[in-house]
Amino acid sequence: LMAGIDLDGNNCLDYNEFLAATMERNLIMRDENIRAAFRAFDKEGRGHLTIQDLVEIFGSEQHAVEVLGEIDDNGDGVISFDEFKTMMVHNEGGTTPTNLK
Repeated sequence: LMAGIDLDGNNCLDYNEFLAATMERNLIMRDENIRAAFRAFDKEGRGHLTIQDLVEIFGSEQHAVEVLGEIDDNGDGVISFDEFKTMMVHNEGGTTPTNLK
């Protein structure tokens, strides 16, 4: 374990190495949480969210269309994991599209 985070090889863990190891772990954990959230919404396991998935999540087609328009960057009519992750990362600590409740 120490060899993996002791970047300068001096057998001591300095503050910068500790921060680097902690930040990398937090990024991995954040990615796993985003994947888990996406899988929870992608009940069919298709690898993308459809307008129908969004209607089920938001309760109205109008709201679903608004959210799809905000997140679907490539315009293919579905939300891929990458588009979902981009939305989650950019809205970290803030609100989600169209001020989800």
